[in-house]
Amino acid sequence: MNIRNLNFLIFLMALPFLSNGQIPKGHFLDSDGEIKPFKQEKKGLYHYAILSEQPFENNCPKKQSQKKKIICIEDSLSDMLHKKLNLESDYKGRVYIYLTVNEEAEIEDINVTSYPNSDEINGLVENATKELPFKSATYEDKIVKARLWTFLALE
Repeated sequence: MNIRNLNFLIFLMALPFLSNGQIPKGHFLDSDGEIKPFKQEKKGLYHYAILSEQPFENNCPKKQSQKKKIICIEDSLSDMLHKKLNLESDYKGRVYIYLTVNEEAEIEDINVTSYPNSDEINGLVENATKELPFKSATYEDKIVKARLWTFLALE
């Protein structure tokens, strides 16, 4: 192997490391695979990371970094789902849940995906999510639609 091929091979191996962090600050990767801003004013849709008040009860401190806030909110929603789910299944994997809670505290849309895929698990998690007690979310004292995300690690 000549030096040119070796350099090309090293570049190809380093490519994944060079592409980390490609989601711009203030944006998130949504369930449809698109990168969207935290605040989508035309749709009246706000990502949970910037909300003043979350659409569900949680014990997350109000004053903390955005990164810690995101982790706390995701964990709180995941814990609520774990408590609501009564799974007696041999399924082992991850389940990703994206949902929008509208101004009336109702789930407007929900997307549940499991890896490895299981329609049964997806249905159970979707039903459990719909049973969670939601309230209206606020952003700067204004009631808004909230976009939420979390995952469940089932073992």
